[in-house]
Amino acid sequence: MKIFRWFIILLVFLMLGCGGVGCKSDSASPLCIAVMLPLSGPDYEEWEKPLEWALENINSTGVAGKHLKLVYVDIAKEDPASAARRLAADDSILAVIGPHTSQGVYDVASTFIQAEKVIVAPSATSADIYRAFSQYKYVWRTVESDIAQVRTMLTVAARDGAKKVALITSTEQYGATFFNWFGFFATELGLEITDIHRYGESTEAYGECLDKVLSGKPDALLAVPISTDIAAGIVRKCRSSTSNTRLIFSDAAMCSHLIQTLGKEADGIEGFALVPDDDNGFREAFTERFHKPPTPYAANVYDALMLIAYGLERSNGIGGEKLTNAIAEVVDAKGEETSWDKEGIASALKAIQLDKLPDITGATGPLEYDRDFHMDMTSSTYGFWRIENGDFHIVEYITTGDCPTATDGKAAFQALASANKRQDIMGGASYEPDEKTGLWAVIVATSSGWENYRHQADALAQYRLLRSNGVSDNRIILIVADDIAHNQNNKEPGTVRNAARGEELYINVQVDYLLNEVNAETLLSILAGQKSASVPKVVESTSGDNIYVFIVGHGNQNGVYLGLNEAIPHTDDDFSILKPADLAKTVSSMSDQERYRRMLIVVESCYGGIMGSMLDAPGTLLISSANPFENSLSANYDPLQQIWLANQFPYQFRQIAALNPGISMDELYQSLYIRVNGSHVSAYARAFGNIDTVKLKEFITP
Repeated sequence: MKIFRWFIILLVFLMLGCGGVGCKSDSASPLCIAVMLPLSGPDYEEWEKPLEWALENINSTGVAGKHLKLVYVDIAKEDPASAARRLAADDSILAVIGPHTSQGVYDVASTFIQAEKVIVAPSATSADIYRAFSQYKYVWRTVESDIAQVRTMLTVAARDGAKKVALITSTEQYGATFFNWFGFFATELGLEITDIHRYGESTEAYGECLDKVLSGKPDALLAVPISTDIAAGIVRKCRSSTSNTRLIFSDAAMCSHLIQTLGKEADGIEGFALVPDDDNGFREAFTERFHKPPTPYAANVYDALMLIAYGLERSNGIGGEKLTNAIAEVVDAKGEETSWDKEGIASALKAIQLDKLPDITGATGPLEYDRDFHMDMTSSTYGFWRIENGDFHIVEYITTGDCPTATDGKAAFQALASANKRQDIMGGASYEPDEKTGLWAVIVATSSGWENYRHQADALAQYRLLRSNGVSDNRIILIVADDIAHNQNNKEPGTVRNAARGEELYINVQVDYLLNEVNAETLLSILAGQKSASVPKVVESTSGDNIYVFIVGHGNQNGVYLGLNEAIPHTDDDFSILKPADLAKTVSSMSDQERYRRMLIVVESCYGGIMGSMLDAPGTLLISSANPFENSLSANYDPLQQIWLANQFPYQFRQIAALNPGISMDELYQSLYIRVNGSHVSAYARAFGNIDTVKLKEFITP
């Protein structure tokens, strides 16, 4: 009898599919959703509470005539990449919720995309997830990226009177979004940037950075901590300084441990965090049901399962492409509005079944998605919190869709520079050189290593553009590390592309200098025509020659680095830097010596505009991917190679040049300005001539 009882228990266990076991695929079996979240350890957030609540509400009605079933995978105990491969191969798993971190999503998204399985991330907020995976349509989020957070923080700072702002953030994935977008939104809001600093992972690393930031006396400092200890240290250091700077924290500081660490010192600390819509009753209902306020991202996890359920109802229980298309149809619909609770879910499921698609609302608020690629929400709610009497209190609720720089119907990532921030680059109409007699070009990718694939791909794309236009190799000087095509990480040996499945660029390439043979001084010697034994090939231009210079790599407000490899630990002192003053001096000297007719310099780097800040030689135009306070963004992520294949500014530049070489320089600037998001394409032409009549083809054809 005892043996029989144990047999029955074992049978039930197997039928339930506990511990990550897949589901049966017969007509009576449930529809299985995998949950890849930490169910133990320090990142555990009681994810099961909102999930089981949503499951109960969904199953009270049923989906496509069946029930949903959750298959839990504890990624605190199982490697996420291994779990992803197992789940991707399991035909019974129709969709996946998780992982919880941005890096976790990066690690597994390609696996699920290739398996054509929907993955919904409830708490991964990195902007790069949208940039990398939105075009592949299987990745969804029930949370806005941190672009919306940095935009909201700056909007409130400006609203409350700040004129000068600064940022201190970390170098890891979470801090990257703040670092990448701070300059863009500060520029859009007309705020002066006093400083931007990044610190390393150690708890001591932020101290020196913070001293430098506070010395600029910004009105508001946005602080992005990666730990409670760092948040507490920032508070103490700011309060002990003589600065009157207002300190505003990101959501990472909203942690009870911060209050425990600081005690009474915590009172008055301010910051932002994603919260459920204040008017939909989720917070109160959660508290009543579980006798405690919602855990972080509880509403987002709840919505993740609800979103999948609606998609499965629409797809009649079928996963893959049909499911992701069904979710898109549901979120695009604007029928009768439904709510997140049991009655609302029942109403929505029944409406979908009757092909009367509703206007769905989740626990987080209205579930409105990017109209171009879906994946990311276009509006959410942030709580502006303040610590009072030893507890967090939400003092204001802010809907991100109401921010003045919000994008209508598009994800925050698609934010474009506003028209009123364009530069006037008429460039001195009185400059009228003689007719062009020839063309020289210098193309340099200033970084090395697999992680910097995009820089060499961009350089080779420019090289192919010139060669296809008939520019001979002896008039092009190409400088690259040349360590990508045959790199051990390259899954297409001997190949370099600028877009997934795009044109092969590494064909008949003549490299004139390897990057390790060149420093800033050497590069300027090449441009200036100063030949020597170690610099045998240089620009041998005359007064009738146009010169095209293309520079792509990493930069900061000191200039552009030469030789940076992100995989190798480094400091600024480890590299040669092409500085704005040195470039300006060299070009001015070339002008005095009548070594060129006109010169176009294109710079792709973070803070690229700094390279044009001192340039004033006649007949010279510099166009950069970003202004002197902004980062530029990469593009064209390849899930197969798991690498960025381009930067968006030079990629757009080449597209325009290939299709319309007769475009004027003014039209080129205007086109790039509205095509490149996340930065303000900038131009510097103090004495270039009439940019309305000068054509791009003067610099890309013989």
